[in-house]
Amino acid sequence: DASFSFAKAQWANAGDDITSTVLERAKRPAVTCRLVADNIAGVSIPVFKHIYDANQDSQSQTLGVAHGGAVINACKDTYLKAVMNLVSLASLQTAFRTLDEEIKMT
Repeated sequence: DASFSFAKAQWANAGDDITSTVLERAKRPAVTCRLVADNIAGVSIPVFKHIYDANQDSQSQTLGVAHGGAVINACKDTYLKAVMNLVSLASLQTAFRTLDEEIKMT
């Protein structure tokens, strides 16, 4: 979905590469990841928490105003959703591996 959304944004921007424009405007990350320890049955499980700061993302709001701004914002939202899903998946995978190692030790 995210790759298709990026292709649509490229097409809406008259075929120009928007990657360099996005990289120029990105000063600080809008999405960060924090590691928190969770205690389950006496086992310390690492959990990844994603934090989205919309204030850091304000510079990209004006990106592509003249050339398909709505499509570019939809692409940004799709990639944001994909990153949040990847962080959740990484958290679940880490918890599973940690619990699996603890079960093997007992």
